[in-house]
Amino acid sequence: AQLQADGFTGGRGTAAENNWEVISVGAGKTLTGEVGCEVILRIGSATCMAPSSPGLINLTGGNELASGSALAQNQLYIVTVKGRGLIAGADGCTILVNGSYTIS
Repeated sequence: AQLQADGFTGGRGTAAENNWEVISVGAGKTLTGEVGCEVILRIGSATCMAPSSPGLINLTGGNELASGSALAQNQLYIVTVKGRGLIAGADGCTILVNGSYTIS
């Protein structure tokens, strides 16, 4: 896994192209996904970041994750509205991501 710098814009195509990559997000850093971006939390902790409802959609559980709620490890989340993503916990996190995103 690689640690992404502030302002990093990543992703290798759209979620539909199935281009998963493993990235590390530093403690307190925010990953904002473009619509269609998918994430799976693998190591560490993260909370949902959204300015309003809906937050992230948990495709594994079939429910909406509200802003400030913890992501569960090994569950698939998707961004369905612009401006949503996650904030890495105190020790950062390692995630699988598919789609375009920005880290700040």
